[in-house]
Amino acid sequence: MSIEDAANHGAGLSTVPAFELLPERTPRIRYHALQLFLVPFFTMVWIMFIEEVTGWSELHGSPMGNDWYQVIKGVEVGAVGLILGLLFYRIFPELRETGRWIWIFPVSLLSLGILYDLHAVTHPRIFEDYFYWSHPGRDEGALGREFFTYPAWTSIWYSVGMVIAARTMPKRAQAGAKQST
Repeated sequence: MSIEDAANHGAGLSTVPAFELLPERTPRIRYHALQLFLVPFFTMVWIMFIEEVTGWSELHGSPMGNDWYQVIKGVEVGAVGLILGLLFYRIFPELRETGRWIWIFPVSLLSLGILYDLHAVTHPRIFEDYFYWSHPGRDEGALGREFFTYPAWTSIWYSVGMVIAARTMPKRAQAGAKQST
């Protein structure tokens, strides 16, 4: 029932329940939550697969050294997010509306973690805790990077992939339609 129908329904007060006038939000929330889980999950599975196939890791080393491996891993995390954004836009049309906004929650968690460490820790090591493992294999890894930074980074690039796909896909469809006529 539309708002106009509700306003014209009866004389005076409407007897239509308010929830019937609101747009349906439940599927959008489910799609958003699904993407919040799947994008970092697929990214971490891909990283583990590549580490298993190549035998390279921060613990076992790589031909280019641990510093460059961490840089390449960060680029890889972003690239996987971008590719997932482009693929999911094409394969799952129902994810298109919420896909551009997936980055907000993980970036908020990363920001809160950094702000908490700045406030609560006497000598915060933000760079080492969230972005770089300074002693690979010799001490505890940067868990903030694994649980906060990488999900935020891959989600940002996933959203960028969704935006790029939204801007390029319709143009390709129109170009294909013009060529067929």
